[in-house]
Amino acid sequence: MKVIKLMILAFALVCIVETIPVCGVELTPSNVVLPTSTGGLLSFDLVISSTAPDVNVALFQCTIGASPGGLTLDDVSSEAVSTETGYWIYGNSAGANAESLGGNKFRFGDSPDVSFAEILLAGDIMARYFFIWDGVANDHTFTLDLDTSESYIWLDDFSTEALQFNRGDYPGGDNSFTVTIPEPTTVCLLGLGALSLLRKRRT
Repeated sequence: MKVIKLMILAFALVCIVETIPVCGVELTPSNVVLPTSTGGLLSFDLVISSTAPDVNVALFQCTIGASPGGLTLDDVSSEAVSTETGYWIYGNSAGANAESLGGNKFRFGDSPDVSFAEILLAGDIMARYFFIWDGVANDHTFTLDLDTSESYIWLDDFSTEALQFNRGDYPGGDNSFTVTIPEPTTVCLLGLGALSLLRKRRT
């Protein structure tokens, strides 16, 4: 009888733990745009792929590393995300803050310019990174620094929660994803090939 009671208690505890909402937010890379020529822009969004319901966030910060080099942060283009309706705090007049920390490390942060927090929703853009490409073909790996001193959400109850990461359809690791930028000539040849196919279909 005692064993049955203990089993029932253990089952009840498991059920309670599973029903406690997780406050964390999971980000995934999205809307990746590759440059086609030297000086062109490489960009990607970090979008909420899942979040606990009614997560009220007063501050957000995300720090990434880029490897290898050859990318220069375009902070103006990165911060322009605040004008898009898909942004978690669309219309924030305070503006996003994108900065290069040196050593191929970059930070994006923002908070509502009002006295209350914002509810996060799956599908919201949390950050955008724009980089100017040096024209050297390479595999570029972006690594999210999941240390809570570098990447976090700050809830309206003044508690800090770690970010989670999902690389989605891109190759990578638990906290990274990789995109390949081909030689500019390869991109041009691919474009010409696509155009010739379109012409054949029309004729």
